[in-house]
Amino acid sequence: MKALLFIIILLTCLYAGKSHARNVDAMKAAYVYYYSQLLEWPDLKVGKTIEICFRTKEQSISDQFFNLNSQAKNNIHVIEITPGLGTEACDILYADSLSDHEDRPGLLLVGESQSTADIKFIIQKNKLSFEINNKKIQMKGLRASAKLLQLAARVHQ
Repeated sequence: MKALLFIIILLTCLYAGKSHARNVDAMKAAYVYYYSQLLEWPDLKVGKTIEICFRTKEQSISDQFFNLNSQAKNNIHVIEITPGLGTEACDILYADSLSDHEDRPGLLLVGESQSTADIKFIIQKNKLSFEINNKKIQMKGLRASAKLLQLAARVHQ
């Protein structure tokens, strides 16, 4: 009886952990979407589609970005970056790992890599938040709205 109870508790904890991870991934995808609404690109024409690209090994976050694509406004398009596919068409790139060679004007890099990301996801007090490197964003010719800067846990000037 104790073994059965232990297994039930263990499975419940494992499911809750996966559910929490899924929620965090859903929040990451939602944040990336909202970044597209709270940033200004200097050369973005009215009515132009914003290309949100993602590259991840995590199936749960891929699912969240595909879900985002089905719910996004008409001016948002989500693209999965697979090996051999470049990021030239991307306005925003979320990736598990980012490299300096992907950094270019007009491209917002989002991830968990402190040195390369323009917006870095962080976990603070068990909640997902983000830091913004506003100086780097401005050097790329992008402008973060006051609302986005207020939402950030930390803004690097």
